[in-house]
Amino acid sequence: MVRKTREEALKTKQNIMDVAKQLFCEKGYEKTNLSDIADVVGVTRGAIYWYFQNKDDLFIELCKDMIDADTNLFHH
Repeated sequence: MVRKTREEALKTKQNIMDVAKQLFCEKGYEKTNLSDIADVVGVTRGAIYWYFQNKDDLFIELCKDMIDADTNLFHH
């Protein structure tokens, strides 16, 4: 297996987060599972576990990301 560069790894993590956010909004948190997210991103569930401990951890990371984005809007 070829190791990813840091840039590629960050891009993959962001893709996972983007797809998770989309699916959580469309299907709801409870009805979205990591396999759904992995299928859309084109990675394995194991790849998601490389970046996040579980679905809750992914959701918390998404929330932090959105809060950081909102906070940055007020600092301009």
